[in-house]
Amino acid sequence: MKRINFPCARYFHFIKCYLKKTIHIIFMMIILMNGNSFTKIITVDDDGPADFATIQKAIDHANDNDTISVSPGTYNECLDLSTKSISLIGASSNNTIIKCNKNYSIAILGKGNYVIKNFSITSDVTINGIQVTSATIENNVIKNVLTGISIDSGFIKGNTIENNRVGVVIRTGTIINNLIKNNGDGISYHKNVQLNNYLIIKNNEIYGNDNGIKYIITSPEYPDSTVISGNTIHNNFIGIYYNYPVPAQKSLNKVDSISSYLINAKWNWWGTTLEDSIAKSILDNDDMGDNSAVVDFSEWLLEQQQTNNQSDTIGIHYNNFINNTNFNVYATIPVVSTIEKGELKKFDESFYLYQNYPNPFNPTTNIRIRIVKSSENTKLIIFDIRGRVVKTLLNGALSAGTYNYYWNSMDHDENEMPSGVYFCKFEINGYSQTKKIMLIR
Repeated sequence: MKRINFPCARYFHFIKCYLKKTIHIIFMMIILMNGNSFTKIITVDDDGPADFATIQKAIDHANDNDTISVSPGTYNECLDLSTKSISLIGASSNNTIIKCNKNYSIAILGKGNYVIKNFSITSDVTINGIQVTSATIENNVIKNVLTGISIDSGFIKGNTIENNRVGVVIRTGTIINNLIKNNGDGISYHKNVQLNNYLIIKNNEIYGNDNGIKYIITSPEYPDSTVISGNTIHNNFIGIYYNYPVPAQKSLNKVDSISSYLINAKWNWWGTTLEDSIAKSILDNDDMGDNSAVVDFSEWLLEQQQTNNQSDTIGIHYNNFINNTNFNVYATIPVVSTIEKGELKKFDESFYLYQNYPNPFNPTTNIRIRIVKSSENTKLIIFDIRGRVVKTLLNGALSAGTYNYYWNSMDHDENEMPSGVYFCKFEINGYSQTKKIMLIR
């Protein structure tokens, strides 16, 4: 029978073919223009079937948002992640090892945003561990390197970081549920006044380090935004080390009150319930002898925490401090007094408050002051840890010279003051210097 070609049938066939080709072209254009939108999993195995035998080759062939899945093995590589935002996932930190043995190299280097998970990172030579801009770093073991993790912004969780010169160097982010042990500095945090950076340190075990947490603020111009809560900080040389390397008199800008320098350290377990013993474990003198800091530990826990109680309040709260060799907290933070009407003045270096001697003392201590220019408005007062004035030793005019004052541990009404931490404040023309003194009966 002769086949009849209907015009309508030919027309619909043409439309169908046209649409097919058009959709195919559009799909190919999307792939070419947005190739990174189509993520893939790239496999790595050094001795088995996989896409690549080395991690670096997989990185070189990866696009943004790809995942590189690494099988168990020892990979003798130093990795450059470049600026790609990828996930690098090992099988387990027990059996997936990155061993960079090129002297003074970096095991994992990158300037993108990454996920790095389930690796053991180590070396037999001098290297750094992970040095990246931004990452989630989780469930790794990082040991025997210079700096375990160096990161600008990160989420660091569930890692074991041990036997490094520095465990973690970070600018902003969260450090939670890690074991940080036997490093020089466990966590090193540098507060950058140019950034509104924050740091949350929660539920970590930090022990056997020279400094459990080393906290450096380059200037006191901006408020602190660090939360240290729920950690067990034990058997370090110093539990938490605070330092302002720039003296307050050289950086008076927005901070004009002593309260701005108060370190809120309430509701911790200090290894004891005795106030005197707690005070001895906290040193808040400026190590150059210029000023003093104030650590507020006026309320504390009566027993060690058995569960991870937490606080989101800025400061040091609900931590266990146990058997730190030298100090639980060592703070070298300068204190300035309120400047009348907020006027920012040049710090007057023409007076000086020396550290009292002896210190600790019972019942009398010598307090020495020096003044270069005569002043009609000088004060020398003793106040307790709650800020209450206990004794005024000087209030009035003072000529240039060096003077010795004595405090016999009595208040204004000649009542004996109990053992504890007190502060001696020397004030002149709206400026002040403060020293911590300790009475032990």
